[in-house]
Amino acid sequence: GAAEATLARSAEALRGAEEAHAALSSERRELEAARVDAEHSAVAQAKRADVHAAAAERSAYALVEAACAADVEREENARVLRALEDALSAAHEEACAAAASMA
Repeated sequence: GAAEATLARSAEALRGAEEAHAALSSERRELEAARVDAEHSAVAQAKRADVHAAAAERSAYALVEAACAADVEREENARVLRALEDALSAAHEEACAAAASMA
């Protein structure tokens, strides 16, 4: 009687403990899987950020190169313009001198 009842209660308590343990184990596995997913996601995000940063850096270098090329071109244009002005001035002086000698 009493011993059997105690044994039955003990068996019931043991089953309850086993079910609780199984539920906790399952929850722990789910949490671990979620943690691993979050870690992978963070790594993937960091890699994407690195790719974007590298692209931005390349764009910045390209802009600097373009600005330098524009400066060089501007200086070259200024030199050509000065040379044209000098040639025009010399031609004007020659024309004046020729006109004066004809007068």
